[in-house]
Amino acid sequence: GANPIAANAAGQIVNQGANPIAANAAGQIVNQVVDHINHQFREEIMTGFEKQGKTLTVKQAAALSSPVAKTVEQVNETGEHSANGNAPVSLVQPLWIASIAGALIVYTALRKWRFSNGRAALLSRFLQGLTGAVLAVAAGYSLVWIAADWVGISIPQIHDTALFIAICYFSFYLMITAVTSWIGFPGAGLFGLLFFFGTPLLTMAPEMMPAFYRGWFYSWLPMRFASDGLRDLLFFNKGLSMNQPVSVLLSIGAVSFLVLLASSLKNHAVSKEAGIKML
Repeated sequence: GANPIAANAAGQIVNQGANPIAANAAGQIVNQVVDHINHQFREEIMTGFEKQGKTLTVKQAAALSSPVAKTVEQVNETGEHSANGNAPVSLVQPLWIASIAGALIVYTALRKWRFSNGRAALLSRFLQGLTGAVLAVAAGYSLVWIAADWVGISIPQIHDTALFIAICYFSFYLMITAVTSWIGFPGAGLFGLLFFFGTPLLTMAPEMMPAFYRGWFYSWLPMRFASDGLRDLLFFNKGLSMNQPVSVLLSIGAVSFLVLLASSLKNHAVSKEAGIKML
């Protein structure tokens, strides 16, 4: 009759670019499940043959060794030169630190200036924004050049990646500058804490996080949108477009710039009350 032992195929598609750690974990889980199924099949088939007093042919024994065959298809592979798939996070870390450093340097320099009226204070805020735009372009191309030539990270779309990093830097810079303009240097400390507590989450898949971190922390983490955008550019072969990461980052930058401009009115009012005009 028909061969009672036949090999079946269990297909697995691994989206490595989405999150290498989650992809590897999913692959291990699938392997364990298939191995368990194969073990159960072998036990049941062997028990059936023993009850019937039959022996296995060579072909049947070969099929019995692995009744369910595993096939793995890798999509959006990260490649060899991707810091083990962590290239987006590796780029976001220096980007965030550079944003804090740039914002504090410009804030410290302008803080020493004296202004005769509120218009001059407002112009200083525009100067802070313009300086940040120049720093953003420089940071974008510098970081891509260092990552590609010095570190050896594969960056398939040089200009799109550099411009996206510039958008990230400018958004972060404006956000940090706006906060420090209102509450001073302690504001930069908040972003330092955000770096230490937020960066580890970038390497995790949202499904693997505790519900609290996923809903109340990761969902609005600014660095998360930078990391997502870089994954699209590095691993998904997507060009720079008005996608969700870019839209969110531009919105953060726009709101931060308005808050920065509003801080000039606050500082001018304080200076007028004290009888001096300063930033």
